[in-house]
Amino acid sequence: NGCGTREVIRLACHSPLCIPIQYISTMSVLSGRMTGEISIDNILSDNLKTGYAQSKWVAEKLIMNATRMSLLVVIYRLGSIGAHTETGACNLHDRNTLLISTIMKIGYYPATLVNMTLKELPVDYAVQDIISFDRIQSNDDKRIYHVTNENNGISFQKIIETIRNIGIQIESISYDEWRNKLLSVSK
Repeated sequence: NGCGTREVIRLACHSPLCIPIQYISTMSVLSGRMTGEISIDNILSDNLKTGYAQSKWVAEKLIMNATRMSLLVVIYRLGSIGAHTETGACNLHDRNTLLISTIMKIGYYPATLVNMTLKELPVDYAVQDIISFDRIQSNDDKRIYHVTNENNGISFQKIIETIRNIGIQIESISYDEWRNKLLSVSK
């Protein structure tokens, strides 16, 4: 993320008009439950849990430094992104997609899952949000927008019911049993 971002900044500065930068980041750069327009300068990288979040943090720092060179910058911090509402197209390597497809393949799910909620924002909604944010006129040299699902999301109970309704047999077992099944399948 850092090297690519540096090249984007270099390209934006190359033009005498200074091309505005629209940067897609992640809510993962915010430690804990921070909300609102939070400057990356107020966040310590030590509090970030994953290498991905840390690399996005570095990239955001580079982007914010670019504003000191009179570049216009818009940062979109995305939350969890889900499948397209019409086509179902999704990131096949996303942890939630992998979880659901694994449940369907092995026929089991951890019983504790029914108490959880999936708060993904469908990708087509995320794109609509980004387009609408881009149309907002602002005199700020930097803007930060959070693109997240602010609704209640969908319960895993509903996802489990839907899987069963399409004819796939799945059974509830303890987390330890589920983990063992997962490990045995992966061997």
